[in-house]
Amino acid sequence: MWNKKQIFINREVTLTKQNEMRDLKNVELVREIEINFIKNPNFEVEPIKMTSPDKIEKVLRAIFPKDILIRESFVILYLDYSNKVIGYHTLSKGGITSTLVDVRILYSIALKCLATSVVLCHNHPSGGKEPSEADIQVTKKIQKAGDVLDIKVLDHIILYETGYYSFMEDDIL
Repeated sequence: MWNKKQIFINREVTLTKQNEMRDLKNVELVREIEINFIKNPNFEVEPIKMTSPDKIEKVLRAIFPKDILIRESFVILYLDYSNKVIGYHTLSKGGITSTLVDVRILYSIALKCLATSVVLCHNHPSGGKEPSEADIQVTKKIQKAGDVLDIKVLDHIILYETGYYSFMEDDIL
């Protein structure tokens, strides 16, 4: 038995019941949400396996926004069960001293592309080589959410002009 108050998505619904057609009136409509992960057919390359922070840094330098010395950005690498890169996403671009991180968006993308792990990355335009307390806290928050979803945070890399800092190498992760 259909309840007339049921919610249907973005379209009028007509149901067939016992060989009779009837329109449901007073149906509430809501928008359908569609999130797509589309493999770019023009970008067929062998997936890169992330085996060390050095290798991660090389990949990140190739994809990181070019304004690395001007403004802070936060980029996520999404990896499969073999630690091969599925893809990346620039989560945010901020100002000179900070950028926002929305954990919900980070993991909504991870779930859609079936990532089993992530590598976090942001830059320090000032050249600072150590993580701030805010960097450590946001990493722990992301890691805690990942634990619930069974998506592992493999590393958090901070890029600066001449090198990088790895949370994994420093045993923060």
